[in-house]
Order: sequence, then structure tokens, then C-alpha cells
Amino acid sequence: TYYTLNTRHPVISSAVKRNLRKAERLLTVERTAHMEDAHDQLMQEFLSRISAPVRVEERFWKMPQFVASSQDAYVINAWDSKQTLAAFYVVDLAARDFANYIIGCYSKKNYVLGASDLLLSELIKMSAEYGKSYIHLGLGVNSGIRRFKEKWGARPTLRYEMCELVQKKPLILEVVRAL
Repeated sequence: TYYTLNTRHPVISSAVKRNLRKAERLLTVERTAHMEDAHDQLMQEFLSRISAPVRVEERFWKMPQFVASSQDAYVINAWDSKQTLAAFYVVDLAARDFANYIIGCYSKKNYVLGASDLLLSELIKMSAEYGKSYIHLGLGVNSGIRRFKEKWGARPTLRYEMCELVQKKPLILEVVRAL
């Protein structure tokens, strides 16, 4: 199911506020329109520890090109005091009414509790600045991701269904080639 989050007057629980305070003490948030080697390294670390389908891995590796070629794509980074990237989100603000969370990841080697919360908080602020009334947060592909989105007040809004079309060559072409 796809999740959306209303950005006007979000209700933030006490647990999320605690995570935000901890993360704010340890991390610096940056908005940028490009990706660096640190992003590649973090994506490599992230993808090596999860079992992502090929299409998801490909999406990660296409992000630097996407961000560089789009006027409306941004990267929200969380850097620690040693200038090590702890987490990042790629977002797209092209749509008139909503922000779109494209992809994100966080480090386990350089784990900071609340880093993802801090990035989502920044995305909410950014969405408000750009006049977006809600954020498309993408699919709730597993229970952990669903819990994260729901703790921020996101709601399932659209079912996701996937199918594949396989086209076979017409038999007549096989017969003609055989002759």
C-alpha cells in the first residue's frame, strides 16, 4: 500500500520528539541538489545488508543522475560531527500539491538513533516551505517501514499491484523462419 502524510499540523508523538532531540544533538541536516561519494558508500553499505530486489538496487544507483538532471529533486542529508553521512533522503518537489519521497537509507556502521526521523521532519518543513499539503511516502513494503510511516501519522491511501506482460512471438513467424 502507498502511504501519504498530511504536512499541515502533523501530530508528533513523545517518542518521536525524543528521537528528534537526540538526533538533532548529534547530526547536522543539509539540503542539496547533488550526491557525492559519501552517498555511493552509504548506498553500498545499505544495499549489502538488505536483500533488495534488482529493481530497487537499480533505483538507488540511478539517484545521482536523477538528482543532477532534475530541477525539483533534492537530497536531504544527515551528517555527524566527523562529516560522515549517517542517512539521506532523495525527494522530488515537482508536483504542485505534494512532495514525493523517492528513496532513502541510513547507516548501521554510523548509526544514529532518530536520523530517519530527523530527515522526515526536515522533509515536512521543506514541504511546508514549498506549499505542499502532503507527502507521498511510497510503499509500506515491510512491517518496519510501515511502522515508521504510521508513527508519523501517514496513512495507507492506495493499494499497489504489480503485474508483468510477457509477449511471445507469433507462431507464424516461427514457421516462416523455419522454412
